[in-house]
Amino acid sequence: MDSTHDAALSAALAERLRANGLARVVDAMLRLAQPAIRLNLTRVDDEARLALGASKVGGAPDLPAATPWPATSDGAPLPFIAQIRLADIASLDAACDLPHVGLLSFFYAINQPDGALCIADDPTAWRVLWTPDDAAALSRLATPTALTGAPDASFPACAVTFASRLTLPDAQSFAITQLGFTNEERLAYITVVGGEDVGYLPEMDHRLLGYPYQLEPFTFTSAYMAAHDIEPPQVGMSEETQAAQRRAMERLQEQAQQWRPPAGGYNGPFSVIKAIADLASRVDIGDLLRAADVLQPRPTPEALAAQRRRAALDQAAEAEWRLLLQVYSNDEAEMDWAGGGVIHFGIERAALAARDFSRVWVSLQFL
Repeated sequence: MDSTHDAALSAALAERLRANGLARVVDAMLRLAQPAIRLNLTRVDDEARLALGASKVGGAPDLPAATPWPATSDGAPLPFIAQIRLADIASLDAACDLPHVGLLSFFYAINQPDGALCIADDPTAWRVLWTPDDAAALSRLATPTALTGAPDASFPACAVTFASRLTLPDAQSFAITQLGFTNEERLAYITVVGGEDVGYLPEMDHRLLGYPYQLEPFTFTSAYMAAHDIEPPQVGMSEETQAAQRRAMERLQEQAQQWRPPAGGYNGPFSVIKAIADLASRVDIGDLLRAADVLQPRPTPEALAAQRRRAALDQAAEAEWRLLLQVYSNDEAEMDWAGGGVIHFGIERAALAARDFSRVWVSLQFL
């Protein structure tokens, strides 16, 4: 077992893996496991009971007097999601991945002011602020009128407690694909990493650090492509190929409409073969192949190249980005991300080491 992990957490994870038929890879899994900090929420009736600067999810942010409520470039205020008093998590962050002083505040707008879902990959829709001074004079900002009563814009305040946990990579991550799972092992791993073996909810939690719980694969690829100004690879067929298929289908349909079976019907198998040969002689073999691709598409060289490029981008994103905060849809703070989804605040590893929280990306995932 990896001695850097809590012994009890490692033992519990190893037991789950063995119970699901993954004894062969227990040691490898424990080496891959990453510590995370679970957030446990408790609704408070009166936010005034929470001290200024206390860790919380929902409610209103506590910020230095000179810090305005974060807004988009158009001036629309961003909904407040959470704040973490970093001294609260210092004992649970042995690797010092996060600073241990000050306050980390998270804002995210799932909706545009008119109520429509925000466009994916819009960096104006979120903000993370670090107030690095524990002694900074804070004030609790009043929720802007634009957020009051708007859907998914303001949330009841919840007190937060923290606990250590271990997380595993997604089943489609590069690290897992290198382990050479059999199909049976792969399905068993999906059971464990998804939490099916423990009723799901213990895995579908709110957390700082660790691996994200993913409803869709490759949480941070869009962030990586945006950071490096990379256009998404087009995995589907080109417009030219689609147009060629349409023309082929039209020509085949025209030939089929002109062809007629023998007036007297078919007189045995040779008559059928002759009729088929007659029809085949009227059509172009290239049109038939294109039609076959419509019925049962085959990967084109362009599509295969795009798939390889996408896989390389996914791997690069895994190496460069990591989870900062994950917040699931929940009843305590009445947060519902697109019908039961999850938001991931991700950050470049280098940016986290430099304590640069301007280089954050938010991914919204939902079923």
